[in-house]
Amino acid sequence: MTALLWLSVPMWASVAAGGVAAALLALVAGYPCLRVRGPYFVMLTFGLSQFVKFVVIEIETALQIGGRLIIGAPPIEIIYWLFLSMATAAVVLLAVIRYSRFGSGLRAIQSDEVAAETIGVPTVRYKVVAFAISAIIPGLVGGIMLMRSGYLEPDTIFDPTVSLTMICIAVIGGGNTPATALLGSLFLVGLSETLWVRFPLVYMILLGCLLITFVLAVPQGLLGLLAPLRHRLESRGAK
Repeated sequence: MTALLWLSVPMWASVAAGGVAAALLALVAGYPCLRVRGPYFVMLTFGLSQFVKFVVIEIETALQIGGRLIIGAPPIEIIYWLFLSMATAAVVLLAVIRYSRFGSGLRAIQSDEVAAETIGVPTVRYKVVAFAISAIIPGLVGGIMLMRSGYLEPDTIFDPTVSLTMICIAVIGGGNTPATALLGSLFLVGLSETLWVRFPLVYMILLGCLLITFVLAVPQGLLGLLAPLRHRLESRGAK
């Protein structure tokens, strides 16, 4: 049977449980985390992920467990298609939410939270629900990543580099559309493939410098940088 070695938990059930657990944790932690904004929100959620890591490590230490082997994982081709399915599901989910009443409420909150609450938008509930929804697919992807790695270790699955990379993708891409997320992902994947294997420390330093640069100097992200070029091409085409 396709299973994890420890307690014989079926793999597909563990992947689904990862998505559910991530959503439940986001629901519980959503209200206190969403009371802060900007860089404080990033630091708080990052600290929360590290807190969860240390809780898991303490539990494993108490149970005298040093990690879990994963046997019977699907071939890499299946894992690739699973990742592609998760990416597609994320884009579809974003599109559905964007053009729904819920998405309109979220955009109103983004523009002016006080004004949105004045016109009847339940700002707290909307933000907590959005926080929980945004955690489901990363939770599922984390379970699939374990299949690829073949070994479960808290220090690996809660690697802070993963959290930093996701933040950089959002900041460097700019905006809140699938196109910007794809743009940021392509940029960082190319950078990672170029530098990570040979110069991992240089890559991490460069990643931090890029994050600071885009936050301070290019808040609109790569999409904003490419916008003037797109307008110039469109104007030439019109002529």
